[in-house]
Amino acid sequence: MNLREVEVYAAYCCVAEFVHRRRRSGIPIPDPVRSLLARLDASRLLGPEPPPPAEELIDVRAAAEILGRTTRQVRRLAASLDGVRVGDRPRWVFQRSVVEEYAAERDARAAG
Repeated sequence: MNLREVEVYAAYCCVAEFVHRRRRSGIPIPDPVRSLLARLDASRLLGPEPPPPAEELIDVRAAAEILGRTTRQVRRLAASLDGVRVGDRPRWVFQRSVVEEYAAERDARAAG
C-alpha cells in the first residue's frame, strides 16, 4: 500500500495522539504501536517535500464559506472532503482544491 504524504501525516497524527493519551492515562503502549509511530515519523521526516503551495490547506470556516454550509455541516462532511485532523487540539483541515471540486460537483448535480 502506498500512502500520499498527507495520508502519512494524518496517520502519524492519529497514532501520536493515541500514544499521547495512553501515556497520560498510564496505560502501556503496545510494541507494534511504538514501532508504527517510529516508522510513520521516519517516513514523514524522510518522505518527499511537502505539497507545493498550490495545495493550500483551509480550515472548517473557509470550507463552510466555499460550500455555503455551516461549520457543523462541514465537520459532518469531513470524510467526503478528505479532511485531516491536525494539532494538539485536533482541528479539521482540507485541501482547497478538494473542497472547490466537491462544491462544483454538488452544483452540477443540482443544475442537472
